Amino acid sequence: MKTGSIGLSSEFNDKDLVKGENNMSNGSRKNCFFSESDDLDQDKMDEIALFRKYRAGKEAEERQKMALSEEEKSKYQYIINEGKKARDEIIRSNQGYVHRIASKYPKRNNTDLQDLTQAGNIGLIKAMREFDLERNTRFITFAWKKIQKEIGIEYLKYASPIYIPEKMMSKIVNVRNAARDLSVKSGYEPSREKIAVYLNWKPEQVDKVRGYDREVVSLDTPVGEDGTTCIVDLLIDDQAVSPEDQVIRNEKEAYVRKVVNSLSDKRRDAVRSYYGFDDDIEHSLNEIGVKLDVSTGRSGQIINRAIYNIRKDPEIREMREDYDR
Repeated sequence: MKTGSIGLSSEFNDKDLVKGENNMSNGSRKNCFFSESDDLDQDKMDEIALFRKYRAGKEAEERQKMALSEEEKSKYQYIINEGKKARDEIIRSNQGYVHRIASKYPKRNNTDLQDLTQAGNIGLIKAMREFDLERNTRFITFAWKKIQKEIGIEYLKYASPIYIPEKMMSKIVNVRNAARDLSVKSGYEPSREKIAVYLNWKPEQVDKVRGYDREVVSLDTPVGEDGTTCIVDLLIDDQAVSPEDQVIRNEKEAYVRKVVNSLSDKRRDAVRSYYGFDDDIEHSLNEIGVKLDVSTGRSGQIINRAIYNIRKDPEIREMREDYDR
């Protein structure tokens, strides 16, 4: 299909696209966008030709939305299709790099290499949108950091059993990359202040992000040479009762029950029901009154009198003094 100029910018003129395509297909390795004096290797020239097609396709997509005639839309569609072909070729030619970066991450927590590679492709596409054609560098040199960042975010989803928001994952990757870059330059581990300056953050922000970036260790992880002891065995429970205290508590509970059982039948039953001695359920005064066939007020009087008698016991009085201290 022959095309005429349909309003694209001079950089992305459709005539140049057709000319560039013909030059490459005919084996002429000199791209139409550069003179023979340009000091660029052929791979770089071919790469830039693909990027110009890709960018022209993106521009044509926007202009096609404003096109009025079907003929004009058809001309734009040709450029769009060529741009998509160029995009797919750029992705295909850099798949090896993406796969190699993804393969470097250690497998753990069911990490899926295919998902990491797909995340790397997202980074690759983001880099394609931002790549400056005037840069005297290969595209993959510019893109690898974005590829690595997207893979790192995806990897964190597998690596951490605790949910971390995606925005925080992105910040974690930024801090890690900054620490690595500064470490390579200086030869030592950078401080939080240096990382903050590198990222144009406040030191407190670096601390907050690092608070999320901690490795989670299972409490069942074995420790020691024989591996028979787990981390959970070494933890101290501040709420736990020592064996000695538990024995003393059991003895006191047994004595209280003995004193309660020494009361009259009605008082004994009222106290046991009120404090849930038998079924661990504390019954109301109304329920106790129904059980004893007395009024609610009378059941309260019975319980108060029973407690008064219990407190008169010398050992019970000593227990209460210990508790108050």
